[in-house]
Amino acid sequence: MEVNMQKPFVTAGLILLIMMLAYQPAAFASAANPSIKFTYVPPYGIKNPDPNPNLLDSAKGRALNINPNDYYVACYIYVAGVNWWPKPFFDPWKTGIGANGNWSCDVSSSGIDEKATIIEAYLVHKAPDDPATAPSRDWLQQRASAIIAARRVPSIPSQDGWVLECNETSNTGCTSNAGGNLRAGDDAANKQYRSILSFSLANQTDHPLMPDGAVITRVSIKISKAGAAGTDPFTILGNLQAAIRRRCFGAVCGLETGDFQAAASVANIGSFQPINSVPGWYQVLIGANNYKYFDPTMNATNRTQFRIKFALDDNNNTAANYVSFYSGNAVNTSPMTYPALPPVLIIEYSVP
Repeated sequence: MEVNMQKPFVTAGLILLIMMLAYQPAAFASAANPSIKFTYVPPYGIKNPDPNPNLLDSAKGRALNINPNDYYVACYIYVAGVNWWPKPFFDPWKTGIGANGNWSCDVSSSGIDEKATIIEAYLVHKAPDDPATAPSRDWLQQRASAIIAARRVPSIPSQDGWVLECNETSNTGCTSNAGGNLRAGDDAANKQYRSILSFSLANQTDHPLMPDGAVITRVSIKISKAGAAGTDPFTILGNLQAAIRRRCFGAVCGLETGDFQAAASVANIGSFQPINSVPGWYQVLIGANNYKYFDPTMNATNRTQFRIKFALDDNNNTAANYVSFYSGNAVNTSPMTYPALPPVLIIEYSVP
């Protein structure tokens, strides 16, 4: 009988290869190009240190297709009309990467960092000539293997607010309030509350919404709960839904009663879900098929509005059941303090 002596060695070699791959860091397991992404972008207005210990005020993400020992992340923030700053500091300025590729950069470490409207993260290969203190953005743009950024757009105080239905079955707005918190749910007469969020996509004074060639990778809206009345409407009225309108729901962008029933560009772009790591905060992730509403080359009006409401208009119990959220008016408080922070539209994009 002839015995194949090569087969045991082939099998053993295959097993060894599988074991080697299994013990590689997660971020190092692919031969694809190095890349970086956000897993969490903090809401606008969060200042460090914050009285709530559960609040995430650092930008978090993951580096992919790299050996974490060979790379680091460098972060920069931009405050509109002021300047760019490296984070967490000029020295130290590098953010390390964990064995699984995860990283966390403190982007609210001093000054007026909480007002930053742009957060950038650079994935950089370590080199002997890395400077001791933070280099310029130009240097990072030349050296980075991948770059991502997030634009934080707070809602416009004078244009958001709630609208209340005329009567239970009218599906028409009769009363509006632009001076306080947002509301969604119903009142004691079984009339529905709907709220409007308004965001400006206009270029900032000295910086565009996004650089030329940028590719949108994720869009979300975050809102902070301010209070509630009656039974929690999340338990009785279904999902909290968002409709989107290119430019404005009404003839003007200021809050109007007609915004209650005005036609939307898309009637339901998704539902708000709780952010488990940040109590009281909710976010909706917007699908890629709706990114066109945030692309400055396709939205020349530079304005996008959202209308939020629960899936069920009321529960016929003649009792007020609504939840309130902080509105854009929160930006007028000084300083902004958790949880009284404005709704924020976050546009994440990769930079070529």
